[in-house]
Amino acid sequence: MTIRAVVLIVLLWACPAWATTRLWVNGTERSTDAGDGARLQELILTANDSDLIELEGGTIIVRSASLILPARANASVYVTIQTRTVDAFVAPGTRVTRAHGPQLAEIRSTATFFTLVQTDPNASYWRLRGLRIRPLIEGYGNWATVGISGAPSSATVPHHIELDRLLIDFDDVANPDYQYQQVLLYGRDLWLHHSHISGVRSRNDGDYGAVLVGYAPGPVLIEDNFLESGGET
Repeated sequence: MTIRAVVLIVLLWACPAWATTRLWVNGTERSTDAGDGARLQELILTANDSDLIELEGGTIIVRSASLILPARANASVYVTIQTRTVDAFVAPGTRVTRAHGPQLAEIRSTATFFTLVQTDPNASYWRLRGLRIRPLIEGYGNWATVGISGAPSSATVPHHIELDRLLIDFDDVANPDYQYQQVLLYGRDLWLHHSHISGVRSRNDGDYGAVLVGYAPGPVLIEDNFLESGGET
């Protein structure tokens, strides 16, 4: 009986940090995500112009499918998704660093071959601010993406997407052999700034890099970022 009690205590102590994540909308605590991002995805899908969706700092959401930024009807004002009170420890206009990592809300992947953060065609007026995005295992896909796959046209590309103070780092993952394109910028009025992207590499030849600007009518603004890649950057 005593041995069973000890084992139970050990298991409880070893629970992962991403068990739950508190979520706020416009300053009001709305709900708790179970750690798989399902509740966060619901809030994103039902967001209205000017909403501020905040995630509890220092917690981890683990996704087994893409986190989708949808096209909102008649969108004209940004919806912001960020770590709660991020401005208090990474001031606006300041580049994020790996030292900020433990304070940021983190979104991770459990699998390869899918885009971790993905826009729908015509998605617009989304802002990701002060988040950490990284895989749990070796990655063959695009881990933080603004754009659409396939054959985009000027009528369907995403637009008015801002990536601000994102930390996308892969230096200490367990299987670091493959980390391909990390941020794809396919669209117009796109902005990547004050962010840190590092650890992009492959042990084989391939098209990989920190940032890739593809079908982009533009403008695309990339400024004040730390970009590190073993291939293209």
